[in-house]
Amino acid sequence: MKRFAALAMTFILNIAAFAGEALPGAEELLLNSHPLAETIWDVAAGEQISREELMSRVLSKDHVLLGERHDSPRHHRIQAEVMAALGEAGSRRTVVFEMAEPEHREDLAAAEKATVDELGTALRWSERGWPDWAIYQVIAEVALTYDFDMVPGGPSRDLLKAVGQGSDLPKEMADELRWQQDYRPDQLQSLEQELEDAHCGILGRESVAPLVPMQRLKDASMGMLMRRAVDDGQGSVLIAGNGHIRLDRGVPYYLDDTSSRMAIAPVEVQRDLEYSQDYASFDPKVYDYIWFTGRVDEVDPCVKFKDQLERMKQSHGTATTSE
Repeated sequence: MKRFAALAMTFILNIAAFAGEALPGAEELLLNSHPLAETIWDVAAGEQISREELMSRVLSKDHVLLGERHDSPRHHRIQAEVMAALGEAGSRRTVVFEMAEPEHREDLAAAEKATVDELGTALRWSERGWPDWAIYQVIAEVALTYDFDMVPGGPSRDLLKAVGQGSDLPKEMADELRWQQDYRPDQLQSLEQELEDAHCGILGRESVAPLVPMQRLKDASMGMLMRRAVDDGQGSVLIAGNGHIRLDRGVPYYLDDTSSRMAIAPVEVQRDLEYSQDYASFDPKVYDYIWFTGRVDEVDPCVKFKDQLERMKQSHGTATTSE
């Protein structure tokens, strides 16, 4: 079971990162002529708004959560654009990176704009499975331009593994993380379904079980750092995948005041969906705002990772007989 859980986590990282592949520029994205591409929507109101209106609204929020598809250059430019609006308005922010781990704290603190292209090497970015640092670099450039602090948001891999294997957290750490704030049944069911879908139906509920506390630990860790930033007199910005910025059970679940946060999800358009309300992500319980973009590709991840899925399936047959 532990071996299979490790394979499952590797698949999640690979399906998110597509590490090592050529990445298109924004002008090369597919479906840029889609009617929704580059439109911004207030999800609760069901209304399209302008860039200027979004930037105006973001200024009043203590916590700004910026989602992404990890390998989309356009999504990272959107994140940088929102951060620049905050900086231009004189807002002080701490930028929390899902992709960085505690060991990278000093590298982030010591980063300089003149050598920001080398920061990815210091962070062992590609080695740890993330896409080309070049598409993330613009985020760090904006942070350094406006003197924003940059901090790692992810817990250590050792701690993640321990939690996934059922270990308890030390009490002081658990209290700081609000670990007692466990998922409600509906939240748990939603996450388990997402994990099953991410594995293209290969994993049953029992098999994704170790991944649930690992996901919760990531969200709790990032939430703690965002609260800490506000306690220190700054606002926060989160750079993370769209799954982590979900209002219903992501990082916002660990923030204090729902009126002081905003979750903005860049979402790739789909060829056969021309209306915003047709997208599953267009749900006020999930995101505050959606910024539609063109697509990096139109390849089904379940096809893209067919060979890896087959290996997981074979491992599944030997690791557990329960679905």
